[in-house]
Amino acid sequence: MMKFALRSLVLGLGFVAVAQANPLVGVSFYNYDDNFIQLMREKFEQKIAQKPHLTVLLNDAQNSQTVQNDQVQTLLNKKAKVIAVNLVDPAASVTVIGKAKNQLNTPVIFFNKDPGEKAINSYNNAYYVGTDPQQSGKIQADLIEKHWKANPTLDLNHDDVIQYALLKGESGHPDAEIRTRAVIEALEAKGFKTEAVEFDSAKWNKQIAKQKVTEWLAGDNRDKIEIIIANNDAMALGALEATRTQRKHLPIYGVDAMPDALKLVKAGELAGTVLNDTDRQVAEILSLTEKLATGQTVENRVIRVPYVAVDSQNISQFIK
Repeated sequence: MMKFALRSLVLGLGFVAVAQANPLVGVSFYNYDDNFIQLMREKFEQKIAQKPHLTVLLNDAQNSQTVQNDQVQTLLNKKAKVIAVNLVDPAASVTVIGKAKNQLNTPVIFFNKDPGEKAINSYNNAYYVGTDPQQSGKIQADLIEKHWKANPTLDLNHDDVIQYALLKGESGHPDAEIRTRAVIEALEAKGFKTEAVEFDSAKWNKQIAKQKVTEWLAGDNRDKIEIIIANNDAMALGALEATRTQRKHLPIYGVDAMPDALKLVKAGELAGTVLNDTDRQVAEILSLTEKLATGQTVENRVIRVPYVAVDSQNISQFIK
């Protein structure tokens, strides 16, 4: 419980002073150390500052479902009107929903990690705000198709097969599983032949990705890799650092459109990324939160924000 108190951030007016006037909203992020979650948290802080009528507690679950379960219970004990949860483990939606049901059927907004249709349908006060991970994989495939057709030299061995290395996010994570499958299925649906030269999980982590790609480039398949596909930008940046060290230039594709990745797309060092629109997602979460906290009717219980392809041709729309 001490960790919960120390790692929590209260935005808005103090809870004790405004408990009766301002609805209390609790938010639990799976891990503040995740690059994408850092950006999402910053967006929350910016937008919450514009909503003084809400009292919002932001919490770091530190990648522990046990910690997150305790945070959820503590927020419910504080009589939070709504809780928003970025699950550590998507399967734990059952536990979170059970706790919310036991506390006056408190509304739960899941975000970023989709607990699945079955979980949402199991509770009338469950909601989801996020994206369609299959779309992100398809957009990566669109970028690869465009670049491959425009640059025949990418086919290093001239065999009309895309020999790829793929960095997968956390195994079992819905987005990692679906993005990994969707990008290859989409390429093959476009008529491309593909071959996985290297494949491993780097758990969304830049340093792990750098280590994996360094090993690949020192192995027997180092000259077979034609492109590198990463489930997120952190891993794409790790891959880029490894290829730089080996003085090897390969097209690398990420997902999220993180600020550092956008700069590298502009500089021509990353082939492309896919915008995972944190600004709009946070806006949707807070809009839904306000409606639920004030007893308004909500018809759409699942909100998916579309992804957008980003490469050198449209980078000026995202970075000056």
